[in-house]
Amino acid sequence: MTMNKTLSPILIVALIFSLTANYLFYIHYSNSRSLFTVGSETIRKKDLNDRVDGLYATDILRKLIWVSMIDQEAKKRHCQATVAQVNDALSEMERLKPSVIASVKAIDPKLAWFREDLRNNIDLRNVQISGITVTKTEVEKYYKTHKSDFRSAARIETIMAIAQSPGVCDSAVHLLENGVGSRVLAERPGLNVIADPLAFAKNIPNDTAEQIALQKDSTVRAYRYATGFLIVKINGISPASTPPLSEIYSNVETAAKLAKAPSQEEVLRDVRRRTSIVCDSANYAGAVPPLQ
Repeated sequence: MTMNKTLSPILIVALIFSLTANYLFYIHYSNSRSLFTVGSETIRKKDLNDRVDGLYATDILRKLIWVSMIDQEAKKRHCQATVAQVNDALSEMERLKPSVIASVKAIDPKLAWFREDLRNNIDLRNVQISGITVTKTEVEKYYKTHKSDFRSAARIETIMAIAQSPGVCDSAVHLLENGVGSRVLAERPGLNVIADPLAFAKNIPNDTAEQIALQKDSTVRAYRYATGFLIVKINGISPASTPPLSEIYSNVETAAKLAKAPSQEEVLRDVRRRTSIVCDSANYAGAVPPLQ
């Protein structure tokens, strides 16, 4: 389901103004307005735009071209990604790689861009398996052979808080040991309750993370963290497990089809050979994917 790094789509949000006058005014204002005054010189939005354009335009445009080609191919084959497929893919990622989703949410809280990225990847996958069929027996055999691929990650539900003083730390430990929840804990002065422990986990030093992983269910411990203390309560531990085939049949069926399908690289080469690309600006001619 994951595209090659050099081909994976990058999503850009385009703001379209209905009136030409408004659009031109926006462009003029956007480019001429000052961002910083450094001594006697001004850094304007145009300076930023020019630098970004020079550094990233070719790479972004090439990936947008790939997205457009795959989208058109999916339309031709009547296999465009559906909302249900995007939701299923997101749920599967949350089950298998919860830490990845947590990291994405840190920069894209509503997962809007991430969903669009998933849709583009699913378009490619659907094109890849278009016309491929598998029997129920083949799906069952694939599940038995690749069972570990569908194993969900172990989950540890936690409450985490940061305290700067030993006294506040001891108080937080006592409250958590007596069943106080994160909402009440957040009202205590001097405590910073972590809203998303899974996303925060990447900030925890490895040696501390290893100790947290050894904590038993329902236990509370305090660890030295930066200039203060990290208080952790384990609220539940779900071991890694593999769902029965009946629960993930469609995912296994897709994986079995992909095993019989041409590779992504083969599909992309074929689509590129059959797609005409006209560059309307010589400045960006380098963005056109070469024929292979």
